[in-house]
Amino acid sequence: MQESGLYQLAQAIKRRRKGMGMSATQLSQRAEVSKGFISKVENFRTIPSLPVLMRIAGALNTTVSELTAEVEHGREGGYILVRREEQRSIEKEASSGFSYRSLVMSTVGELFFEASIVSIEPGARRKSVTSDGFEFLLMLAGSLSYKLGKKELLLDAGDVLFFDGRIPHVSQNFGAQRAELLAVYLIGQENKD
Repeated sequence: MQESGLYQLAQAIKRRRKGMGMSATQLSQRAEVSKGFISKVENFRTIPSLPVLMRIAGALNTTVSELTAEVEHGREGGYILVRREEQRSIEKEASSGFSYRSLVMSTVGELFFEASIVSIEPGARRKSVTSDGFEFLLMLAGSLSYKLGKKELLLDAGDVLFFDGRIPHVSQNFGAQRAELLAVYLIGQENKD
């Protein structure tokens, strides 16, 4: 599967950081950004601005050119086709009982688009997260309790939820069976330094 430039950049930053034996906290301090921002970048939940990317590259003792050397640009034919056998599991934040199967990732203009099937096992746990964009969820199977800010929403198969990803959110599966949902993310460039 051809990954988006944002995914490739996130992986390059994470690989370089881990190869240097550097923690996310150390990188955030050296790049003068928050640890949460580094987490968002490495988990492709935001797009860093060029000045911030330059600071991250400097903190990693490299250049933006080196970090982006493996990033593939452009699409041929104006469409993306991802065959079932090309879809694969991806890793996001540390969590227990959450798995992500990437369907498609792409950069569209200055936006990042990602669609994944998320499987959430009974009793799954994860901290609340935010992303710098919008999220669309379609429940495919099972039931979830979805905490969105201070609200708790019950989602059943067939339900749709669309929201601003900057609102802290997390799903919890209190049921006896695995829940599955289609998650679509549309993320714009982060302009904060």
